[in-house]
Amino acid sequence: MSLYETKEFAIALPNTQLEIAAALANIIRKQVKRLAISQNPSRVVKLSERIVTISLGAVRAYPSPEITPTILIMAAKNALAESKKQEYDCVSYRAIDISQSTFDNWYYY
Repeated sequence: MSLYETKEFAIALPNTQLEIAAALANIIRKQVKRLAISQNPSRVVKLSERIVTISLGAVRAYPSPEITPTILIMAAKNALAESKKQEYDCVSYRAIDISQSTFDNWYYY
């Protein structure tokens, strides 16, 4: 796991099935929500207050010369954007196959 941008992290899971990666992302999402961190860190969280949640995106790509790190990062960013578009506190995931120029449908947790 590493910090990718100001508010984004990347986790690489080599040799991991997409469904396993998405399930792990969903566990991470639930654990962050369970921490009940206030969006206003100077106060104690009240039941009516908004808490910090996270949205995650996962992609699966098989190694091939066509899949560069840039393509994989852009696919992951698209998955994250899809989560944010659906609703916050969400996981979106899909498989990509550059060799056939196809994308599986989006799936959500």
